[in-house]
Amino acid sequence: MIYFATYSLALILGLGIAVAYGQKTRGFRISEYVLLFILPFGYVLWLSPESPDILFIFLASCLVGPVLEWLVGFAYHRTLGEPLWAYNHLNISGDTSWLSIPLGGLVGVFFYFLALIFVGV
Repeated sequence: MIYFATYSLALILGLGIAVAYGQKTRGFRISEYVLLFILPFGYVLWLSPESPDILFIFLASCLVGPVLEWLVGFAYHRTLGEPLWAYNHLNISGDTSWLSIPLGGLVGVFFYFLALIFVGV
């Protein structure tokens, strides 16, 4: 439970810092994007010596998350003839983005910690 709470706090703080910084800038900045995930990613790295599976969860989710996002976007686009979402930066065939790779990892770790609460692994 403590891992979930502290990781959620890192996610919220990272989001808050990125939003605060983003309000002072115009357009897309890679620095704003990095601020979004630097705290939760730092938490994953800090926790990995104690729990090596967390780094595996992160890396696997970095792969699985964007692949699922691409599949859903591709299927929706081919079925209905219009894109489900639009990516303006570093897109991959318009259905996902290279920028979603680390975000997929962060979401995977979030759900892993959430599963630990309910399943108690």
